[in-house]
Amino acid sequence: MRPILFHIPVIPVAGWIALVAVFFGLSAYWGLRDIEAEGLSPEERGRRRSGMLAAHAVLFAIAAALLWHFQAAIAHPLPVRAYGFMLMTGFAAGLLCLKRASRGTALPPEGVVDLILGLLLVAIISSRFLFVLLQWESYSDDWREWFRVWEGGLSFHGGLGGGILFVVWYARRYGLRFWWLADLIAPGLALGYAFARVGCFLNGCCYGRPTSLPWAVQFHDPPLSTHLTPPSHPVQLYAVIANLALFGILAHVWRRKRYDGQIAGLYLILYSVYRFVAEGFRKGVTGNLFALGMTEAQWASLAIAAAGVALMVTMRKQATEGGPDPSGRSASRQPAALGKEQPAHGSTKRRAKKRK
Repeated sequence: MRPILFHIPVIPVAGWIALVAVFFGLSAYWGLRDIEAEGLSPEERGRRRSGMLAAHAVLFAIAAALLWHFQAAIAHPLPVRAYGFMLMTGFAAGLLCLKRASRGTALPPEGVVDLILGLLLVAIISSRFLFVLLQWESYSDDWREWFRVWEGGLSFHGGLGGGILFVVWYARRYGLRFWWLADLIAPGLALGYAFARVGCFLNGCCYGRPTSLPWAVQFHDPPLSTHLTPPSHPVQLYAVIANLALFGILAHVWRRKRYDGQIAGLYLILYSVYRFVAEGFRKGVTGNLFALGMTEAQWASLAIAAAGVALMVTMRKQATEGGPDPSGRSASRQPAALGKEQPAHGSTKRRAKKRK
């Protein structure tokens, strides 16, 4: 296992600020390119440019101020922890997936970034909150341990609940249909989860029961100690394989989507099936027994799977009675005819020019 991937050498605070400037500069560049590709009117294009550049400028100023204030804390080699690194990699993968899926729809490129950043913050807070609540005996003595998320200890079900509430708010705020937006997010969620479980494997948490199988792995417990577990099921790697397969299934079904909520409901069902089986390997080791010989996550998986089935049945029935606007906008805000995902404004004109 490798809980700490590497150490960042000492860099002067001016160097850190320069790196942050490069990061935000590249982000602004790609954002401007996305805005140009949308084929918007000059007024709308100018408005989006100004808003996006202003947001980047404010975020850069905040980051630079924080680096300057805490320059003493970064004046030594900084460890890059595997769990946190892979968690951020997973969110980046989800961002790219969502950007690709949202091309030509009512969700603009800058909205994708806002949505993912909001989900990142809310999901980390809510998943950590539930994990600390479930492991209260280990965290009640020192409140500072609540915030050490880079060392692991996040509950996916807590993050899922918080993420759903944020997406509900985001959809209402921008006049988008919730289940349409949830369908856009679901494949990227499965892909990002697979990356996060690689972080769990490197960190040495969430392993399974002892086994004599040839692929059994010994883990450091706790992660930075010299104490090794017996050869155990690498449940984290089972999760990686299962969620990559889940991503492939959702991406395949997405091309044949027939109604809003179909992809989200299928994700809830298939994720719950994977998690219920995986918890069987963790039961009594890193999975806490709750009732009737099942873990807390297994009971949650049963409830979520039932919700997924109910969602798909309900949304399919509604779709047969009359479909909503395929662009994702609420009918009261932007009515549209049934069909495939509505192209962004101006894209039809660009295709006509190419045919000429």
